[in-house]
Amino acid sequence: MASGSTCSGSVPLGRRGLVSCAHSLDCRADDAPPLPPDLEKVVYELIVGFYDQAFDRLPCERIPGLLDLLATGGCGTCLGLLDPVSNIILNTLALLPEGAAAAASTAPPATKKSKRLVRNDWHEIANRSCQSLLAFLMVYFGCLEKEQAARYLYWADANLSLAVMLIQHDLYVEGEEAVLDPESDRTQAALEWAATMAGHPSPGVLTQLMSSRLKEDDFHLLEKLLFSAADGPLKVDDVGAIDRILRMMMSPPCVATISRKGPILHVRKNLDAVWSTTPSTTEDTATALCWDGKPISSLQCGLSDKLQRCLGRADGLEQYLKKTPCSVDACDYLQTLKMRLHGMIHNFCIKALKLLPTPSGSPMCGFLMAGHCYGSMDPVSNIIVNSIWSTPSRALWSSPHSPAPSSQQRLVL
Repeated sequence: MASGSTCSGSVPLGRRGLVSCAHSLDCRADDAPPLPPDLEKVVYELIVGFYDQAFDRLPCERIPGLLDLLATGGCGTCLGLLDPVSNIILNTLALLPEGAAAAASTAPPATKKSKRLVRNDWHEIANRSCQSLLAFLMVYFGCLEKEQAARYLYWADANLSLAVMLIQHDLYVEGEEAVLDPESDRTQAALEWAATMAGHPSPGVLTQLMSSRLKEDDFHLLEKLLFSAADGPLKVDDVGAIDRILRMMMSPPCVATISRKGPILHVRKNLDAVWSTTPSTTEDTATALCWDGKPISSLQCGLSDKLQRCLGRADGLEQYLKKTPCSVDACDYLQTLKMRLHGMIHNFCIKALKLLPTPSGSPMCGFLMAGHCYGSMDPVSNIIVNSIWSTPSRALWSSPHSPAPSSQQRLVL
C-alpha cells in the first residue's frame, strides 16, 4: 500500500485509503463514532439542494419550457466536470431550443410567477443524477464497487472532478496522479455511458459540452455569469449570452475540403480556428476545424485546495480504525488495489499482444500458458519473452512466410 505523503500545503496526510476504510465495518474500531449508513441517500439529498439552487438562478418563469428541461427527461443532470450547480445550468441550457431565450427577452414579463417546485419534485432528476455520478466513477476507474464510489462522492460533496482526485490519491502512487482530461477517450466514454444511464436524451451533447473549449472572451464572460454572482439569479439576457456561447463552441467554425491539387477552405468570416486533425493530402477528404482556447472544465478552480481539505478531514479518521492491519479478504480498499493491479496487468497484456506476431505462426499458446509479466525487465517485455520462451520452436516457424530453420540453426537459437 502506498505510504502517506504531504499534499501541497501544510496538512500532513496519513495513510491512503482512509476514505474507503473509515466506512468499512471490517476496518473501523468498535468505539468509532457513527457515520451515515446510507451514503447514496446523503448524496441524493445534496443533489436535491443543488437543484434548488439552480432553479433559483434560472429564469424559468420567463422562458417557456426551461422548467421542463430542468426537472424532467434527464436533460438537467448534474453530471459534468464543473461544480454540480453549474453542470445543472449548462446541461439544461445546452438543450434549450434555438431562439427561446431571444423570444423571451422581447416578450413582456409574465403577470403570474411560475409556481415554485417543492423538494419532492426533484426526486426523479436528482436520483438520475446520483446514479449517473456513481456510474461515471465505476466506469472511469473500473475497480470500484458502487458502495465505494458513493463514499468518495459523499466526501467530495457530489463534485465529480473532486471525487476523481480523491480516488486517484488513494489508488495511484505519488506523482502518478493524472489530471482528468476532458478530451481523452476514457473520459468521454465514461461521460457518455453515465449520461445514458441517467436517461439523458442526447448523451453526445453532454459529452461534447464537457470537452469543449472556449475562446478567451467567451471564457471570461461565462465565468462572470456563473461565478461572479453565484447566488444571484440569471436574467433572460444572461441566458441568451450563455446560449450563444454554447451553440458557438459546440459547432465547428468551418469545414475544410482538402484535395490533391491543394486545400480548398470554406470558412465563416471573422472566426479564429485551428485544425482539429491533421488532414491527409493523398486523397480528397473533409475535416472539421475546432475552437482553440481554454477547456470549459477549467472554469472550476480551487480543486487542489478542496482536495487538501478533504484529505485533512479524512486524516482525522485514522484514529478510529482498528490497530491491527486490515484483512486482505475483508478490506474494500485492499480489494480495490488488487483490482487496479489486475487492470494494469491486463493493459500490459494488450500492449504485448500488439507487439507479438499475428495468430498465424504466433506464440499464442505460450502467451496463454506462461505469458507472465514478472521478470528482470519491464512488464511488457517480460510477457513477450516469457511467451516466446514457452512456445515450441516448430510453432514459431510455422508461418508460410518464415521457412523452418535447419537443425543446426535450431541449435544456435
